[in-house]
Amino acid sequence: RIPVDDRLGVRYLGMRFVPYNGRAVVPDWLRRPAEGRRLCLTLGTSATDRFGGYTLPLGEVLEALGQVDAEVVATVPLKARQDLG
Repeated sequence: RIPVDDRLGVRYLGMRFVPYNGRAVVPDWLRRPAEGRRLCLTLGTSATDRFGGYTLPLGEVLEALGQVDAEVVATVPLKARQDLG
């Protein structure tokens, strides 16, 4: 920022990049408050879009998260979900 004397009446508005991936449908059950802790796992879509899959074993990650005392919400593309079996 260029320093500006307050007497000039210039206001700064802080801004930052906010990623936006388009519209999404949020299921009704996700709109309700969780009974306990809720944990969200998102690995993004770059790996699946550009490289054909994740660089880590998604099934093992989800299995390990099953041991956590929390409701786990994982955002996983359809193809990756189908590969989980």
